[in-house]
Amino acid sequence: TETVAERLAQIRSSGRLNLNGEHAIDFNEKLHLAMIRKPLAFHPNGMIFRALDAAGIQIRSREYYSVGGGFVVDEDAAGADRIVEDSTPLKYPFKTAKELLNHCTT
Repeated sequence: TETVAERLAQIRSSGRLNLNGEHAIDFNEKLHLAMIRKPLAFHPNGMIFRALDAAGIQIRSREYYSVGGGFVVDEDAAGADRIVEDSTPLKYPFKTAKELLNHCTT
């Protein structure tokens, strides 16, 4: 994030966007970037990247979501079940706040 402002200024002044450090393309922010404030289905903080060919036909599309804590997931990971139950035995097991408080007072 420290270099975002500098990188944006360079992209705006050159009119070029370097993809993966290997392939530069023409980039006009007003023409190629659409800020649509409608939340996506999986998560409200998402983006869709679309690649179009010279005729304007979409050749690739990917969705990405910023899900908090610095984590970004793509559309494939968004639908995956990533929650795995922790089976570590607890020294003081509890299921309710009352049970937890009982451990604290005994």
